[in-house]
Amino acid sequence: MSKLIEMLKISHTPMVFVTGLSVLAIACSSRWVLPEPINPFLLTIPPIIDAIYESLAKKYKEAKFLNPWYWVCAIILTTALLIIFHMV
Repeated sequence: MSKLIEMLKISHTPMVFVTGLSVLAIACSSRWVLPEPINPFLLTIPPIIDAIYESLAKKYKEAKFLNPWYWVCAIILTTALLIIFHMV
């Protein structure tokens, strides 16, 4: 269990995990929940947020806005908004 906790302390692990779950959530909801499928190009929004985080993390190492949990929340919020707005 301690190895899992150590892995979560690395900033890349939660970002990759949430990005993958976000893409799966969008794809599954597009397939089974929504009346019409979501455009496949919209599946790229969470990985784009992850890529922006990675590029900024290399440039600004100790910036406060690069807390990975802020970016994880941004990916979750983007996924939820994408699914909710497509329902309407």
